[in-house]
Amino acid sequence: NGGGSQASLSYPTTLSVSGDISVGNSAFLKVGNTNVYNHGKIIFTKTGTQAYGNATTGGQFDLIINSGSTLQLTNTATQVYNATATDIITNNGKIDLNGNTLTFNTISGSGTIKGSSTSTLIINGVANNTLSFDQTTLGTTNVLKGLTLTTTGTITLSNTLNLTGTLIPTSGTLTTGGNLTLKSTSISNTAIVGQTGGTILGAVNVERYIPSGFRAYRDMAPESYGSGTIYNNWQEGGSFTSGIGIFITGPGAIDATAADYSGGQLPASSAGLDYSINGNASAFTYSYPTFTPIANTKVALDPFVGYRVLIRGDRSFNLATTPIVNYYNIGLRMVNATTLRALGGKLITGTVTINTTNASGTTADGGAISSSAAALSNTVNNFTMVANPYVCPVQWGTGTATNSAATTIYGASSNINGSYWYLDPTSGDAGKYIAFNAITGTAVSGYTSTSSVTSTGYLQPGQAVFVQTAASSPVVVFKETAKAAGTTKAAIFGVTTPLSKIYVSLLKQDSAGIYDHVDGAAIAFSSGFGNTAYGAQDALKFGNAKDNLSITDKGKSLSIDGRLPATASDVLPIAISKVSGTSYQLEIDATTYIANGFTPYLMDSYKGTTTALTSGVNTISFAADATITASFQNRFSLGFKPTTLAVNSIVASATLNNKIATISWNTVGEKGVSRFEVEK
Repeated sequence: NGGGSQASLSYPTTLSVSGDISVGNSAFLKVGNTNVYNHGKIIFTKTGTQAYGNATTGGQFDLIINSGSTLQLTNTATQVYNATATDIITNNGKIDLNGNTLTFNTISGSGTIKGSSTSTLIINGVANNTLSFDQTTLGTTNVLKGLTLTTTGTITLSNTLNLTGTLIPTSGTLTTGGNLTLKSTSISNTAIVGQTGGTILGAVNVERYIPSGFRAYRDMAPESYGSGTIYNNWQEGGSFTSGIGIFITGPGAIDATAADYSGGQLPASSAGLDYSINGNASAFTYSYPTFTPIANTKVALDPFVGYRVLIRGDRSFNLATTPIVNYYNIGLRMVNATTLRALGGKLITGTVTINTTNASGTTADGGAISSSAAALSNTVNNFTMVANPYVCPVQWGTGTATNSAATTIYGASSNINGSYWYLDPTSGDAGKYIAFNAITGTAVSGYTSTSSVTSTGYLQPGQAVFVQTAASSPVVVFKETAKAAGTTKAAIFGVTTPLSKIYVSLLKQDSAGIYDHVDGAAIAFSSGFGNTAYGAQDALKFGNAKDNLSITDKGKSLSIDGRLPATASDVLPIAISKVSGTSYQLEIDATTYIANGFTPYLMDSYKGTTTALTSGVNTISFAADATITASFQNRFSLGFKPTTLAVNSIVASATLNNKIATISWNTVGEKGVSRFEVEK
């Protein structure tokens, strides 16, 4: 256990362990030496869990884990030995990675590996290995964060493995047997495939998580080849399953009455389209300048084609009767989050070339693929939507062949403009286009108060973007060297439901007549906050030498006030102090305020007026006199008034019996309503 003490046995020998071996974080286990003719053995035979820590490199020994025993790592373990040694033999035993990294040359036997979302395997050597993962708790024990192959042998998965982090197939062969799934459970927790030098045989399931946000279009890429039809993948074969898939509607799939949906969903049409009341298309391909509705989803997903699809949520809700609700006050909201899946396809690796006639590349097993549907427009200034073919962020061109998405992403040799454009669905249900240029960078800085995304120059896995033809015969070339596995994944598919906020700013007129921001505060609303005590969601106001603005609440002056969702009884004083001028403005930005039945208004006690505030930016001019404190100090406050009922429709009736009136009503889409009040 460290401390400078050592224990040794002469070799060759075998150490048989019927108890525990505990190797502390500051200690190591060394067996044998670099002599290839001699190596020892450590045999774990005790039923239960043994602990095993670090081992030094250079020696040779066997770890033999017999039935009933579990070898549990207490810290990262490295076993990189001469290729002639057998490192781990699992005689129906188990290796528990326990959140650590295990590096080894060979593993054999009929035992299992217990993984986790923080565990990693690194496999070296030249021998072939079969990996069997603990299936006791699916989604927990059969999970790895990382899998790195630097072997020249073949690694075979004998049962299901969910990968949540990074697959790095540097060399060797990975035979999946259809058992590998690249998981995506959030924007950041999305598995990717790094630069590939090896071979991946067999099918791989690929997921793409879409967080709950605006009911808006996303430009999507399939991420694999040969996974089957749009219907069988993104529509989950027509099933209505929670958490996965999307509805895709279109012409010819119309059912006029909601009554037809009684008892659940309707099966898809013969063309694979989901029935809807209006028959509007919700999936498109693009050919400049037109988006063409997809009239049949029982056609293959094309890995080089970008698809524009409306994301309403998963496939678990009733498309006809579930109400569409407002989100952020500026758009429609998804019903819930969902995950798109491409099942049973092959990963695309190596160089992908897209020109004016087709797109071509190879699968991870070396097979050739092509697509004429993904051809670039040959007309100057026309746009083409192209899909990121890799399950990995890809760096947009730097203008050179080094680490570039194209041999030269702009300039005469590729005839492609240096920019790409993508649809940002985080700023509203209509979305906004964001441009990134390889020479000048992003087109925006800060973008808007409602957008959490600015382009970073990396195409995300599952993302399709627009490119522009600069001259005839354009070419876009994706390369393995353009993969950027270590970059932060961008939330270009949406963001988790944001806080409801109101920003209050103080502006002062300068000598040129321009109003400049001099101070500000924010109010955030959440059911997890409180209204009475100063807490972690709040921030005190630090006073400026002049021109201060704060929110007076909870007995304090606050720069940030975290509160429960607004009610009609809430009044929030806006404190202004140390004015240094006479002409001011209040700028109240309610763009990100979620009404929940109550809209904000501004009270001016000095003038005795009330001003309704819109869902955008509101500007109120006022004059301040430093000698009259009432003209600024406690002049303004925010209040909230009830809006119309938070329902889609309400049907009411009344009956009179023995002078007693009985009122009954039915609502559609009621959500977040605490009570109804009847006024006479």
